[in-house]
Amino acid sequence: MVPLAVDRRMLEDPHVKTFLLLQSWFTGISFPISDYITDAKLVIDSIVRIIYAMVDIAAEYSTMENTLKAATLLQMIVQG
Repeated sequence: MVPLAVDRRMLEDPHVKTFLLLQSWFTGISFPISDYITDAKLVIDSIVRIIYAMVDIAAEYSTMENTLKAATLLQMIVQG
C-alpha cells in the first residue's frame, strides 16, 4: 500500500523495514500492529539526529546547497 515499492525478497532487511516505516508514517497509512507504531517513532527520533549531523557536516564544508537541502528535509520530517 506504500507509494514506493520494494523488492519482496528483501523484506527482512532492516533498511527496507525502515524505508517502509517512513513511507507509512509520511503517507498516513495505518499500521497493522502497535509494534510498528513504536518502531516508526524510534526511526523518526533517530533520523532527526542523523539529519542534524548531516546539516552540521554540510555547513562545516561550506556547501550551502546541501545544508539547505538537509535543513528542508529535517523540517519536513519534524512536521510530518
